[in-house]
Amino acid sequence: MAGVIGAASGGALSVVLFVVLLRYGLRRSAIGVVRALRANPGQPYRVTVHKWAISVGAWNPGQPLRRNGQVFGDGTAVYRLVDGDLVELVWTPRDGHEQRFSGEVPKQVDVDGPAHRRRKAVVRGILAGYLALAAAGFTVGYLASSGTAAHRAGIGFGGVFLAMASVWVLVTLAAAVHGSRSALSTSRRRLGT
Repeated sequence: MAGVIGAASGGALSVVLFVVLLRYGLRRSAIGVVRALRANPGQPYRVTVHKWAISVGAWNPGQPLRRNGQVFGDGTAVYRLVDGDLVELVWTPRDGHEQRFSGEVPKQVDVDGPAHRRRKAVVRGILAGYLALAAAGFTVGYLASSGTAAHRAGIGFGGVFLAMASVWVLVTLAAAVHGSRSALSTSRRRLGT
């Protein structure tokens, strides 16, 4: 019975952890920052960044949108929207050495534009696929096991965990392939081939 409870709590914990980390990252992304600033005009938007979240920094409006367009480490990011399309960031790391960055709201994150609506549809599709795979993992685990309902549910939640791990691996591989193809096409354009 302890194994069932452990599997069930592991599956439930992985779902909760996924949602928490997704929200943590989205609050610090360019889209999350712009959405918060436009929702509360004239008000600063403050986020705290922790170095334990290794791959999640805070958006740096002074850099182009990409992975290194963020500030990392323990600190506080305070954003302000100036003149409708200019975002100012005051980044204060834990050591107190304040840094300032500014830049325009990128067209890719304009929450009113068609690109944002398309991106939102893609994200919803990914989340729906992720939830469908989690449901399939639970169903397969539940139906493939025998014993009491609690035991089968525990195995089902173990299936959820395996489905989530599978999706993570697939998404990581897809991102790596996409990044390689993008770099290859950029190199070919530069070389004129």
